[in-house]
Order: sequence, then structure tokens, then C-alpha cells
Amino acid sequence: MRIGVKLPTSGPLAGPEAIRAVAQAADSLGYDSVWVQDHVTRSPDDAEHHFAVGAWEAWMPPVVPHVYEAMSTLVYLAGLTTRVRLGTSALVLPLRNPVWLAKEAATLDQFSGGRLILGVAVGGAYVRRELAAIGVPELAKRRGEVVDEWIDVIRGVWRESRYSHRGTFITVEEAQVFPRPAQRWPPIWIGGTSRRAMARVARRGDGWLAIWLTPDEVREGAAVIRDLAAAEGRDPKAITICSEHWMAIDRDASRAARRSEATRRGFSGHISALPGAADDNVASLVGREDQYSLVGDPPAILDRLGRYREAGADLIIIRSTGHTLVEVIESLHMFKEEVVTPLRS
Repeated sequence: MRIGVKLPTSGPLAGPEAIRAVAQAADSLGYDSVWVQDHVTRSPDDAEHHFAVGAWEAWMPPVVPHVYEAMSTLVYLAGLTTRVRLGTSALVLPLRNPVWLAKEAATLDQFSGGRLILGVAVGGAYVRRELAAIGVPELAKRRGEVVDEWIDVIRGVWRESRYSHRGTFITVEEAQVFPRPAQRWPPIWIGGTSRRAMARVARRGDGWLAIWLTPDEVREGAAVIRDLAAAEGRDPKAITICSEHWMAIDRDASRAARRSEATRRGFSGHISALPGAADDNVASLVGREDQYSLVGDPPAILDRLGRYREAGADLIIIRSTGHTLVEVIESLHMFKEEVVTPLRS
């Protein structure tokens, strides 16, 4: 099992210094990957939504809802790290032009020496506001179809020297886009836990980006995806299963739970109250935080990770609930030394 680290590109700790420090710590400690989020617009009244790393209590008024742009952040980190893979979890694909994104991704892959994992997603109901902000509100109700077509276009641009495409949402005429990615080809992982998202992974994904799932839910989702992939004539084992979780570690388990409780319960309560929460299948998060979080002392977290591994997870992304940058980095050290090392041995 591989372990990735979410970076503080949004939330109370968000800023260049923290992003750089956490990425370099993950790189030097031997974690497998680092991950960033994606949004175009945010506002102080919904700043808590999708904050990446940190503690709920660390929000200090006035709240500044920074969300650093994903691809440019990863290009920056490509020059500051040497070995970790660089992932997006996940780009809200309808917010981007697929030809331009294919070029951005290829450029990032070149600068990083082939370390990109391009994670993409449809985005929840809240994305309607962002689509309106960039002038394409009409895409809101057909986001799934857009994502399917955009993935095909991105791969076509990477693979063909002159790429043409006539689709439902975009027409491309003999596009010659260089450079090519360093990899052949960057993996595209697809996020989402609905049945439609799983079917999309089975048809088009190199990996599945799940979030806030219990071990049993990961097992069930992985089985669905692999059955659907086999029905599509694909090799089910070629699809990477990834799951993302809050992490709070302390040799005193009760202290870990206590110091992360406001973050975990506050976050789930906030997103479950957003417009469209029922449609996005996030209302069920409330009251289940302990079931899908990696919180406690090292032996307890090691046991929980073992259950995720048995459920079929290939990669776990951790989101530290540290109250300060120092706490976040200290938690990465303890997690690596007392959880990851024993897990791999």
C-alpha cells in the first residue's frame, strides 16, 4: 500500500510557505505522492467547504478563502521535490478547456520527469456557481457527459500528432499540441462514489479517487468497478484504488480524537448542508466521521490501514488535522515512522 499526502492549498494554513514545507517534508520522508485540490471561486461564507489540511478551530477572522490553482502549484512543486508523484484530487474537469489542460498536464509531466497523476471529477452541485462564474452555466446539468468527452480529448491530444474531434461540447480541428508528456501516458484517475462515477472509472479511468469511505465501502466500490471494467473488456487489476481520509495521530489516542473532532464533524456538517448535498451523496457523512477517519494512536491507525489494504485500497491519501504548520509536519513524521514503516515491513 502506498501513502500520499494532501497539501494545504486551501484552508486555514493555505499559503506558499505551508504548501512548500509540507510537500518537501513528504518528499524527504519517503511518502509516495502529494495532492492538491481544485476550485475557481470561493467566498468567506463557504470557505470551510473542501478545505484541504488543518484544523477547524484554526480559522481566524477575517476568513480568507484561498484555494491555490492546482496545476501551477504542482509545476512550482516539481522544481522543489525530487521523487514524490504529483497528483490532483481532483480537477473539476468541466471548469477547464480540455486541449489547454492537455498541454498544461504535458508541460507539468515534462518538468517533473514524469511524475503527474491527473485526477479529475465531475464536481458536485456547488460547481454550478463556478461554471456560471467562468461563463459556461449551460454545462452544469451535463457535467458527466462533459467529463467523458474531455477525457477522450485529453488523451487524443497527447497521443496524436494532429488531433481532430467533433463532439457534443467541443470541436477540435487538427490540433498540434506539444510537448508530449514524459510518461506514456499520464494516468487519469476519476473521482466520485456514485454508481455513475464508478461506471466512468470502469470505462475510462486508470484509477478511482474515493473519499470519506469506510473499509467495507471501499471493498464494495472496488468490486463494482472491477466487475464493470471486466464487462468492458478491460483488465480490472489495471485500475488503481485510492481512498482519501482525515488523519490525526498521537500516542495518546484520546488526545488525537479530541483535537481533530471539531474538524471532522464541522466539515461533514458543513458540506451536508450545502445546496444539492442529497444529490451529491454527502449528507450521509454526518455521524460517521469515526468510521472513515484515520485517528488515534499509531497501533490503532496501523490496524485501520490494514483493513483498507484488505479491502483493496492501493493508495491512501492523508489529510492532517494539525492546528499549525509545525503540528502538520510533526504528524507526518510520526505517521511515517510509526505507521508507514511497520505497514511496509
